[in-house]
Amino acid sequence: MMRRRKFLSCSMAVFVPGTTLGSDTLPPARSIHDREGESTLLPAHGAGPLVYVSHRLGGVPAKGRQREAPWVMFDAMRRAGWHLVRSADAGPDTYGNDLALSYCARMCSKAIQRVEWNGQLFALGISMGALPALQMTWKGLFPQPVVAVATIDGAMNLQAIHSSPPERRKRIEAAYAEEEEGSFRKASRGHDPLNDFHDFSYRGIPLLALASSDDAVLPIAEHSKLMVAASRSIGGKSEIVRTKGPHLADSHFSEDASRLIIEFFSKHAHGL
Repeated sequence: MMRRRKFLSCSMAVFVPGTTLGSDTLPPARSIHDREGESTLLPAHGAGPLVYVSHRLGGVPAKGRQREAPWVMFDAMRRAGWHLVRSADAGPDTYGNDLALSYCARMCSKAIQRVEWNGQLFALGISMGALPALQMTWKGLFPQPVVAVATIDGAMNLQAIHSSPPERRKRIEAAYAEEEEGSFRKASRGHDPLNDFHDFSYRGIPLLALASSDDAVLPIAEHSKLMVAASRSIGGKSEIVRTKGPHLADSHFSEDASRLIIEFFSKHAHGL
């Protein structure tokens, strides 16, 4: 049973540099096996919160470190005492379908049993990973309540990306093809964070959206801006942080970005 929280109005945030987070040697990563793909547990030292991280298109753990930039963020969060799960989301291009959601629920349960968890759960979605992260949070599908969710250059408007270039459209249709016959809107009903938002039982959980006005892949005006506005319209304490640079630029995974996410998560963990 998900617990209910009180939510206040939200504010816009500005991306501000800060100091370096901790520098302790980190515990080794550990694999979490599943029939739909292997996820990676990235533990911190001691008891701490758990952040469930859903990946960008193709960014499954089985492919290793495809880019170093996200690891700057991951390691900074771990040094600050946050355990992370790098999720496979049941495949490289599942776009938040039912297979991905059931997978995330299973893997979160397994991760909780493998770390010194303090009872606080958070979600983070990167690009395509915003689709499962937001659904898992706002539908209450994780095994424990989520305190807050964050996204980086997130896909939040499933109908908009389905109307995009043919190659991406085909991938999205393939992800939902076996779930229900008929139109894409019918097949994907309940899976669109923006357009199905008011049907989600736990939509009051706050969102921090890091998004760039320079993003041509997932334009801020079609995704983060509308999503945060929808959240704020019901009194959600959601915020948008405007970054610079193209989609998934290295700077979007800096220690400064880590600090913003940690501060947002910590604020809501303490009920502020």
